Amino acid sequence: MATFNIKTGLVKYMNEHTDTSYWTQIAFSLNNSSNKKIYAKCEIINQGNLGWKYDDESTSFTKTLNAGGQYSLTKNIQPSTIPSETQKDEIQIKVSYYADANLTQFLGYDLINIEIHCYIQQSDGSWGSASYPDNIVVFDKLDRDLTGITLGDVQLDNGNAVIKLKAHSGGSLSTDTGVIHNQALVYFADGKKYYYNHYVDVQIEDINGTLITDKFIAFVHKIAYKDGCRLVCQLRNKDGAVLANIPFSTGWKKIIIPATGGLFVEVNKRITLGGTWVKWYLDGLVIFNPL
Repeated sequence: MATFNIKTGLVKYMNEHTDTSYWTQIAFSLNNSSNKKIYAKCEIINQGNLGWKYDDESTSFTKTLNAGGQYSLTKNIQPSTIPSETQKDEIQIKVSYYADANLTQFLGYDLINIEIHCYIQQSDGSWGSASYPDNIVVFDKLDRDLTGITLGDVQLDNGNAVIKLKAHSGGSLSTDTGVIHNQALVYFADGKKYYYNHYVDVQIEDINGTLITDKFIAFVHKIAYKDGCRLVCQLRNKDGAVLANIPFSTGWKKIIIPATGGLFVEVNKRITLGGTWVKWYLDGLVIFNPL
């Protein structure tokens, strides 16, 4: 038996009104080093104060592990009791291994302890609660007037962090109407006639120039583009290693990630007679301290 500890975050903006607003993701890996197929039952045995369950309303699922296989799993979980304020909860998943599909030949188990950091925005725009004051919860954010903003280093509102924006092979930065705040940052890359790379490198650092690695970052984003572009949006660490692929969406999509690296957006234009272009919209940026 082994015990693993992971953390995840839930962020609920005050103006979100979707069925999945209170979902959050957990990610873990299952390995089968044996030469035989085994079966893993992943059961939430401690649902925490909020009564967490999987997004299909169940508290368990079974995964078949082929011989020598490694499986990376990402699952949505949701609370039975909706949190009304910022708080921390803890759940435990028991992964039981069996030699047969009927789950009668028990082999052993592992435990996964999960801290869920729930950040709930109040109607006045604050993120704090009775247990966690707003100035402790929010490390920094970006919701001020951004009129006239240009590419370069952008200091966030609290003065604790900086977004370092750098465009390669052309591009510009402007604002447009947001869905979280009145304004959203917009990066625009206009393709040329021939194969060309356009990307913006977004690195979040503290005010002393140190990469932020111990916090949660949340934002909403969307992509608008003309056909002919290859779009890549990735979370990378300072050395350039890819930590996660961030899904694209032509509509607004909420992203919650541990702040372990910079956000890298790349647009490659294919050879074509017409130009291509892309706009990347960023809104609702908040950097949270762990609770």
